Order: sequence, then C-alpha cells, then structure tokens
Amino acid sequence: MELNIEPKAVHRRKRRDNIKSAMKIISAVCWILFVLTLGYISRAMPEQPTIFDPNGVRHHARLFWDPDLILNAYISLNATLVASLMGLALNAFRVKRTSDRVNPSLTLMVILSLFGILIIYFNSD
Repeated sequence: MELNIEPKAVHRRKRRDNIKSAMKIISAVCWILFVLTLGYISRAMPEQPTIFDPNGVRHHARLFWDPDLILNAYISLNATLVASLMGLALNAFRVKRTSDRVNPSLTLMVILSLFGILIIYFNSD
C-alpha cells in the first residue's frame, strides 16, 4: 500500500483582488441608491391629516401620490438595477474556484429593484 498522496496545490491570488474591492464599492452604492429610493417613496406617499388638525384648517394634506418623487424613485431603482447587474457581471469574471461565491447583496439588489420597477410601472396611470 503506497501512501504517496501529494497535497493539492493551493491556488492563491498573487496580487490584491481589484474585482472584489470593486464589487464591495458597487454593493455599497447599490444600498445607498436603494435607501434613497425608500426616502423618495416615503416622501411621495399621500399625507394623512393628524389628530391636531383633522379638517386641514392650517395645513391641507396632499391626498395623492407625488408623481415627481415617484419618477425620482423610478430613476434611482433603474440606476440600482444597472449598478447591481454590472457588479454581478464583474463577479462572474471572478468566480473561478469552488471557494468563490456570487455576492448575495448584489443578487438581493437585483431582485428588489426589479420588483420595485415592476410595481411602479404597472401602477402608473
């Protein structure tokens, strides 16, 4: 019985991984754009009268969605989708080993931005 088992060669990257750092930056940009989108949507929602001014004597509440802010949210969702797809494309170039994985943050951003774009598109008048 021979025990000539040679250890598998460990493939290490020789230099700093620029693609991985670019994916981290793109992921952070996507999250910032998504939070910006949530801010646009929260500001665009119809205003509710408060208990202190239920009849709207001092402040007339807006009872409709603000179309300009919805347009801004739509644009930022499209920018989020483009940035996250670019990040996933970069990730596809990087995934060469079994230890490399697809960035789950970018995948989540693609799903959320597509879902938001479809909601805005089908609810527009």
